[in-house]
Amino acid sequence: MDPIRRIAEIEASDNPKPHTVLKLVSRWRNRKLMEIQWVSVACTVLAAAVIGSFSWFSVPDAYWLALAMWYSSLFLSILGIALAAQQLAVLNILGELPEESESEAAMGSLNRYLHLMLSRQYRLKPRPKWKMVFIWQCPTMFMSYSLSFFLLGLTLLVCTPLIRGGAWNTNKAVAIFYLVNGAAAGLVFLLCSFWIYHFVDLEYDALESEGKENEPRTQQDQSFTPAHTDCQHAVRSDEKGPDPCIERRQRVRNSATSM
Repeated sequence: MDPIRRIAEIEASDNPKPHTVLKLVSRWRNRKLMEIQWVSVACTVLAAAVIGSFSWFSVPDAYWLALAMWYSSLFLSILGIALAAQQLAVLNILGELPEESESEAAMGSLNRYLHLMLSRQYRLKPRPKWKMVFIWQCPTMFMSYSLSFFLLGLTLLVCTPLIRGGAWNTNKAVAIFYLVNGAAAGLVFLLCSFWIYHFVDLEYDALESEGKENEPRTQQDQSFTPAHTDCQHAVRSDEKGPDPCIERRQRVRNSATSM
C-alpha cells in the first residue's frame, strides 16, 4: 500500500518527475512478482499440510470447529494459488518497464501500469485506486487467512480435551503446554513481524537516486580539476611567471629521490 501511495503523491505534485515514477513502478513490479511467487509456494505448502493433517488419528474425535477451520484453510490456499497465477500472468503481459523515461514507448508502458494503480478522476489529483489495491493484495490475504485458519484448527484440535471437560488426563496436559508455548511464540512472531519493516523505506533507492540527479555539484567536485587542465591553461596563458607543470614535475622528482 505504501509504495502505491508514494507514487500517487509524486503524480499529484505540481512538478511530477516521470523518471522517479518509472523507478518506483519498476521496483513495485519486481517486488510484486517476487511476492506472488512466494505466495504461490506458501499456499501450496499450506494446502499440502492441511491435506496431510486429515490423516491424523485424533481428527475424527476433534471439536467440529477444528475441521471447519481446516477445510476453510484448504479452500483459501487453493484460491490464493489461482489468484497468484492470474496476477503473474497480467504482470508478464504488461512486460518490464524501460530504464529511461524520455521515449513515448516508455511513457506508454508506464501509463499502462499507472492505470492499474491510480485513479484519475476529472479535476481531482491522482490517488490510489482502492479496488486495485485490494485486488493486488488478495493472494497475500488469502495466504494469511489460510495460515490463520490452519493454526486455529490445530489449536482447537489440541485443545479438544479442554473444551469437552472431564477428568484430568495426559491430553489436557499436552493442551496446556501447547497453549503456553503457542502464546510465547506468537508474541515473538508479532513483534518480529512489526519491527522488521518498521524502519524500512521500501522506495529509498529510487528517491535517493532522483535527489542525486537533481542536486548541484558539491564543492569538492567543483574544485576538482585534473592535473593536465592546469598544464593546458598554463601553456595557453600568456602571463609571465613560473610554469606550474614544471614546478609540479620537480616536486615529484624530489619526493622520489628522497624516498
